[in-house]
Amino acid sequence: MKPAQRHSNVASVLHLGKTGNSYFYAMEFVEDDTLESLIKRSGRLEVKLALEIVSQVAPGLEAVHEQKLVHWDIKPTNIMVRLKRQRPCNA
Repeated sequence: MKPAQRHSNVASVLHLGKTGNSYFYAMEFVEDDTLESLIKRSGRLEVKLALEIVSQVAPGLEAVHEQKLVHWDIKPTNIMVRLKRQRPCNA
C-alpha cells in the first residue's frame, strides 16, 4: 500500500481506529475559522474571495480523490479558512 501524500490544503488523518462496532479517526488540529463562520460574520462573500477559496479547496479535493478517497461532507462548516494580508485567504 502506497503511503498517503500530504497536501497543504487537507488536514492529515493521524489515527484510524475501532471501538466495538464504531469506527473513528483523529485528525490534526487546525486553528483557523470555518467558512461558515466567515460567511455569518461577513455576510455574502466577495466574488474574488469566494474564487480564492474554491481555487484552494479544489486541489485539496483532487489530492484526496487521487488517493481513491471521497469526502462525503463538503460544506462550509468543514472548510477551514485563514484570512491573510498577502493573499485573500488560505483554505
